[in-house]
Amino acid sequence: MLFSHTGFKVDYVTNPHGIIAGTNTTNSFQLGFQTGYKGQYFNLVYGSDGFGFKDVLYLDYTGGFDVIDSFYLGINAAYSNSNDADAGYKGVALYLQKSFSKTFSLGLRPEFFTTTSTSKNTNQSAYTLSLNKKLSENLKIITELRHDTSKDVTFFGRNNLSGATLAAIYNF
Repeated sequence: MLFSHTGFKVDYVTNPHGIIAGTNTTNSFQLGFQTGYKGQYFNLVYGSDGFGFKDVLYLDYTGGFDVIDSFYLGINAAYSNSNDADAGYKGVALYLQKSFSKTFSLGLRPEFFTTTSTSKNTNQSAYTLSLNKKLSENLKIITELRHDTSKDVTFFGRNNLSGATLAAIYNF
């Protein structure tokens, strides 16, 4: 849904995001807040996560801007912590995209993620290269090459994992 307004919006929902609708037997709740301005968004959620932890804090920033007409820089930063769970996470992803023409762009997305706890922190990194080619007004092809790496986490028994995807997107 796309909408635009000026002013203040309040949305009251009684179900924490970790609980399936209709199964909130503990009457656990979360308080959420989102603000946005010119494509920059900040989100805050605090409360029960639906898994028995009562003090979970989630912070998230998503935004970006055109550095120059043909180069876009996007940012997504996230943070979560719970003293009750003795755990959390923090991470950042950058979205770098260079347009070479109206039909071709190249993107790079470096991501860095840490899962935190008092017993052990784990770090992961991922790098994704995206090639976007618009074949017609309605058809776009996206090829992605991704490499995940970590000294702390294994991917199918290995510390590195690479993959490729190909997507065809058709707009009606």
